[in-house]
Amino acid sequence: MTEHSSSAFGRVVEKIASRIAVIGAICISVALASVPLGLEHSIPLYIAAGAMFLIAQLFIVRWMFGKGMRSTKDLGFGSNRQALKYGLFMKGLDWRLSAVAVYGLLASLVLGFLGIGQFVSGAMLLSFATFGAVTQAMRLNRFWPADAKT
Repeated sequence: MTEHSSSAFGRVVEKIASRIAVIGAICISVALASVPLGLEHSIPLYIAAGAMFLIAQLFIVRWMFGKGMRSTKDLGFGSNRQALKYGLFMKGLDWRLSAVAVYGLLASLVLGFLGIGQFVSGAMLLSFATFGAVTQAMRLNRFWPADAKT
C-alpha cells in the first residue's frame, strides 16, 4: 500500500504547525511587553493578531480534512468511550504547545486586567489570537494511539 502524499497546502500548514510553539511564545511575549512600553494599540500588533487568527483558520481547515475525518477506530481506539477519555484527560499532547497555550491564556487574562477594560487593544487581541492558534495546532500535533503502530 502506498503512503498518502500531502498536498502543498497540507505541507505548508504542517510546517507552520511545527513552528507554532516558538512563534506563539514570541507573539505572546511581544504582547505582554507592549503594555508597559505604551504600544498596545499599535498597528503592527493588530496586523499580527489578524495573521495569528488566519493561521488558526488554516489549522482548522487542515484538521477537518486530515485527521479530523478519521474514525475513532482509525485513530486507534476500540470504542467511543476510550476516545472520549483520551481527549478529556488531554493525553497525547505536545508539552511545548500545552505550555505555550497556558502562557497565552494567562497572558490574555493579565492583559485584560492590565489594560483596564481595554479588550480591543492590539496586545490583547494578539495574545488571544495566539492562544487560539496554538490550541488549534495542538490537535494537529497530537499523538494518537494509531500513530504508535506506524
